[in-house]
Amino acid sequence: SPTTTAPAPTQPQQRGRSRRNRRHRRQPPNQAGTPNVGRRPGDRRLAFFLPTLPALPSLQPNRRLALQLEMSESKASSSAASSARRAARRKDPAAKLRLKITRAIESENYYLAEQLTHSQYNRMKATNLKGGLELLYTGAKDLLKARQGNEGGSLGLTYVQEMMEFKCKPTPEDIVRIQSLFVMFPAEDIKPRLEFMKEAIQWTAKYGPCPYGDPKLHNDLARFHDQAKEFSKANKHYVRGTRPLDHARCVLTWAQKGYPSEL
Repeated sequence: SPTTTAPAPTQPQQRGRSRRNRRHRRQPPNQAGTPNVGRRPGDRRLAFFLPTLPALPSLQPNRRLALQLEMSESKASSSAASSARRAARRKDPAAKLRLKITRAIESENYYLAEQLTHSQYNRMKATNLKGGLELLYTGAKDLLKARQGNEGGSLGLTYVQEMMEFKCKPTPEDIVRIQSLFVMFPAEDIKPRLEFMKEAIQWTAKYGPCPYGDPKLHNDLARFHDQAKEFSKANKHYVRGTRPLDHARCVLTWAQKGYPSEL
């Protein structure tokens, strides 16, 4: 009698399964790494024009100049503090006032420290303008380190306004100082921070080589607005800065807020 064998699985069933698997296969992710869920019809055309750009850099001044400036300032502050103590023992009025300002900051009496710094500067500027400006900058930096944006911003604003009044030309060290003060502002003190930077840009525009203000200051202000999603304000400062890649990223992110046909 002939031998009987079990029938083999038919091909159409396997083919049907493979079609069903392909039909339910997950769609590939887009460029941002997220699945293509809930996208508008024109987003594919928009994604074609969006290149992969590096992340937005943080607000930092020139590192080399900032490091040199910080080292020189730390040496000067330590020597000034020791000389202030020695002079206070000799009953020097100016040194006693500087020591009083330091103690007011240490005791968290920030308003008193601000008022004492202003009064001491008004006494010094007629005879020692450079020392008076140094006093304003040091006071602003110490108050901003203590996270006092209003008091530190007031001293920083006076520092810039007095340099504009006495027609001081901005140097690279001055630009680094302004950048470092701008970075030190607390995040919640937006108004004094913007007033300080806008005044600094006006000063560099009036007495600096660039008629629109120093490009480095425009870069910092543009990145500040960019991080706050204020793209219209950021665009105005990116145009006068030196960060074309950051400007391109800002414009592309801004374009994604509208419709793809507007790109």
